[in-house]
Amino acid sequence: MGSSQKTESMVTPVFATPILT
Repeated sequence: MGSSQKTESMVTPVFATPILT
């Protein structure tokens, strides 16, 4: 579970960056 949460934490900002910019 820890690994899955860590991946989401890194994927969320990566996908939100292009949307915000």
